[in-house]
Amino acid sequence: MKRSEQPVFHYTDSVALAGMMRTGSIVASDRVLTPGCPPVVWLSAAREWELISMASTTLGIDHELSRLGPDQAGRAVRIEIDRTSVVGWVELLAAHGASTVDIFAAEQAGLSWLSNPDDWFVVQGDVPVTGWLGVEIWNGNTWKRAWKHRQREMRTRAPSHVP
Repeated sequence: MKRSEQPVFHYTDSVALAGMMRTGSIVASDRVLTPGCPPVVWLSAAREWELISMASTTLGIDHELSRLGPDQAGRAVRIEIDRTSVVGWVELLAAHGASTVDIFAAEQAGLSWLSNPDDWFVVQGDVPVTGWLGVEIWNGNTWKRAWKHRQREMRTRAPSHVP
């Protein structure tokens, strides 16, 4: 699968998910490495768990949620996001004047969390529920689909009551 086709997720927890459902979106963080950079939602192509997509770019974790295990059952959540507005984090930060030192520091912090910076992506601005492809909850052993966006099927023929 090409990198541009890989699913991307926003990893969070069940408490934060409840707030997102109330507001109708994942709210972008204005804590960024580069002054003038727009607020972003952090995403990851990692398939298991990604602490960095819950982290601020000031290199602090927003929520205390460790690596996945049985103790995270029902608590760890990942939201698959439509890739339409997704961009690479380095490209976004560089476009807004981030220094190579700041980018390197973020990469090193991610590596120290056993993360792969090549898996990191961002979306500028909030991500409304309409941009979510699905929600999965960790059951202690694997990810289980809790909600899936229904794709509207296009009608290929007129309804039977139309002459």
